[in-house]
Order: sequence, then C-alpha cells, then structure tokens
Amino acid sequence: MQKLVLLLGSQPDLAAREVQAVLGGSDSAPLDSRILDGAALYLNASTNLDWLIAQENGLPSQETLARLHQLQTRLGGVRKIVWVLGESSYQTLEADIARITPQISDETVRTVAVSLIGVRGKSQSLRNAAVRSLVGLNHKMRYVDPQEGGELSTAQTYGNKLALATAREGISQRARELAVLSDGQDGLLIGVVATVQDIAAYSQRDREMPAVDAYNGLLPVKLAQLMMNLAVEGFSPEDVLVVDPCCGNGRILFEASHAGFAALGSDNAQLQVDYSQQNAQWWAHRTEDEITVELRDTTSSETLAWAKAQAGEKQVVVCTEPWLGTPARQRFDKAQAEKWYAEVRDLYTKIVINWMTKDGAKQMLLVVPAPVLVDGGLYLELVDQVLEEAKKLGLAAEEIGAYRRADTYIGRVLVQLKNA
Repeated sequence: MQKLVLLLGSQPDLAAREVQAVLGGSDSAPLDSRILDGAALYLNASTNLDWLIAQENGLPSQETLARLHQLQTRLGGVRKIVWVLGESSYQTLEADIARITPQISDETVRTVAVSLIGVRGKSQSLRNAAVRSLVGLNHKMRYVDPQEGGELSTAQTYGNKLALATAREGISQRARELAVLSDGQDGLLIGVVATVQDIAAYSQRDREMPAVDAYNGLLPVKLAQLMMNLAVEGFSPEDVLVVDPCCGNGRILFEASHAGFAALGSDNAQLQVDYSQQNAQWWAHRTEDEITVELRDTTSSETLAWAKAQAGEKQVVVCTEPWLGTPARQRFDKAQAEKWYAEVRDLYTKIVINWMTKDGAKQMLLVVPAPVLVDGGLYLELVDQVLEEAKKLGLAAEEIGAYRRADTYIGRVLVQLKNA
C-alpha cells in the first residue's frame, strides 16, 4: 500500500482538516491518516487514493505525478507532498538510504538535497550519510543545503526545481529532494519530494489583483483557498454554487473558481462591490470564468432567494468572512472585548439565521472573529453565540480551528455549519 506524507503549512491543524475535506473518506472507509512530528500528515493509500501507482523503481508514474500535482494545487495548507519509498530506523538509516538511493538518482540527476523532518539528534551525521549515497552515484551533482534547520524551505525546493513534478517544467528528471521523516513513533520514513506549492502562482493571484482595500479584504490567498475547500466538503463542482455574501474584494470567489466551482458574490458596501466587480473583470480575462457580484443586504432573506435563483438545480454553499468589527490597534481588556461584541453580535446572528434556514444554504463555512485579550487568549463570546444559534436551528456545527497572525489583534475562528 503506497504511503504519502503531506508537509503542512503554518496552520497545521487547519491544513490537516482541509486534506480530509478534499480527499473525502466516509464512515465506512475513513481517510487513513495521522499527524507526525514536524507538522506532517501521514496518509495510507485507501479506496479514495487508489490512483497512487508506482513504477518498477518505486517512483510514482507520470499519471500519478500529474494527479499529485493537481492535489498540491488544490490544497492551500500543504507545502509539499512526499512520496514514501520505505521505512527505516535510526540504527539502519545509513544502510537503508544506500539501498534506496539508486531508485531516485542516476547519472541524469544534477541537483540533490536532503531534508530532515522531525528527526531527533545526530541530524548532521544522518544528512552526511544521505549526501554521500546520493553524490556517490554522480560526482558532478550540485548539493543544496537547507538555509535554516533540517528541511529545505518551500522557496528552496521550488526555486531549485527539486520536486519530481513542477508547474513550470512538468516531470523533473534532473533534480531530487530526499526526505527523511520521523514516523511519529520510534521509526523513520524515507521518501522523495513529489510536489511543492507553486509560490509564484499564489503570488500572482495575490499581487496582480487590481483592486485591493488596505483596510478591508486582506484575507490571505492560501487561507481563502483553505476556507473554500472546507466550505465545499462533500460536494463536487457540478453540485453547488459557492456564495460569499460579504465578498469584500472577491478573494474567496476567485479561489472557488480556481478549484472549478461556480461562484456568486454580494456585499452591502458599494466600495467593496466596486472592488469585487473590477477584480472579477481581471479574473475573467485571466481565466475566462465569469463571476457576478451585486450590491445586496448581507443578512436579507431576499439575498438568499437571489442566490438560490442563481444556483438553479445546484445547492447553495456559503463561504464568507463578514466584517470583523472596528480595526484594533492593541490587545483587548474585558471591557473593550464586551464593547466589540455588542458591535458585531447582531450581524453574525442574522447571517446564521437568514442563510441557514431549513430551505436555505446546504452548508456554510463562517469566519468568526475573536479579539486577542491582554493575556494572549482569544475572546470567544461571539463563537459561542454562533454555535448557540446553530443549535437552535438544528444545524450540525463544528468549530474547526483558529487562525491568528502574530501582528494582528483579531483572531479568526473557522466554524462549519450544515443543514440536514
């Protein structure tokens, strides 16, 4: 049974949940996965991964690599995907690397690297052993050393074209990144980096968007992609219309379109609608996907009716980050947090009640803000309020996790709501 390790980004819990949403699994055949040391997710091939096919040398087939690249492109929270070649131990690692190395390297390979992920102690000696095995096959090889720590950064892997599949050149034959990982217990895994996040593509989707408000709509591209994947969990593009009723500059809409889903946006602020419509023209020129954005009341039942009419036979799925409240410039004391809560409570309550009626949206991924308190914790009154409203409506509700940047004073809690 083929195994993969997905190296997770800066929000590993959210990223692992995103993988579950995208790859699926069911109650009868759940996704066989577990978290390893070093923010990595270990996957055993199961019925929903039966397309993982190895060649005689143990490396993935070209068709498999192409599908792994598609998976990498879909996942906002995964930095790299490692194709596992074998198991090892601290005692036998040098011999195991020497045995496995001929599978991944020959005279055509010109650039090599070794990443150690979650490996305890003696890391330099283990790295040296791996390098000796790789370079010993071809003395003309160029070796890339990690800039910091044991693992090459995403930028290093991408810039040196070390993944087996790259967006720029398809299947790579001239470079390899060997990965040695802790298996989360007492053993090790040896693999080769199959794909890496296309950082240039993310940069283009971020920086080339023409209309951006410095004070609103600053949702990071990768987080928007992750949110969208959680929102459409269990659905394929032909099943649903992704709706963002608080679309700001349209970031979530474009990530839905990027994944192949039809998208529809609205906002109750004319400036944000102007931005989104301008950005939608840019996106249409870039992708030929048309996205409609209109000025509408975020919390109105008429906006829900409009979205359902646009959806036709499809289900409506909502993915949105509403107004986060007045911008904060410092951490909140209790009185400030309570004042903030009074400011935003009705907005979030109305969004849940109006969009998640029995005949409303099928499911919703809602970003719920949570102020950072003086002691560093999050003020979760609004999250509790949303979950209480969901309970009253008979919705299935899951608090998926929190996202918080170090330089901000409002955290984001991702809540998933589902109608029966």
